[in-house]
Amino acid sequence: MRFDKLTQKGQEAVLEAQNLAQEYRHPAVEPEHLLLALVAQEGGGVVALIKHIGADAQMVHQSLTQALGRMARATGSTVQVGLSRDLANVIEEAEEIAAQMKDDTRRRSTRRWPNTAVISPRRRAKASSIRSSAVTKKSGA
Repeated sequence: MRFDKLTQKGQEAVLEAQNLAQEYRHPAVEPEHLLLALVAQEGGGVVALIKHIGADAQMVHQSLTQALGRMARATGSTVQVGLSRDLANVIEEAEEIAAQMKDDTRRRSTRRWPNTAVISPRRRAKASSIRSSAVTKKSGA
């Protein structure tokens, strides 16, 4: 990952995700840390996106906080956290999607969203699970 290629908000979110991992004493920064940082971010677009898909951002926040609380904690006086393999893969996929969107823009394609096939089935299932949880809790079902 090239940190300098991220937007200012993206850089802030990655740093906050690392802070969250340290606060929770987790051995690595996971996708859940980054998503929580993005959901909690002032002026970011993630909350609007969550609302757009019909989910409740507060419920997503709550679900992520609970998930982080259940993760294994590192022991020792100093915990040095780095990106987990899962988060590195998520960031790599995001970079591929961004490149695909950039290519689409260059070709003046009418397609607005990248092909979701580049997102692994495992991550799609995880995202669907978080979304379902938030939508279900919001609708009271």
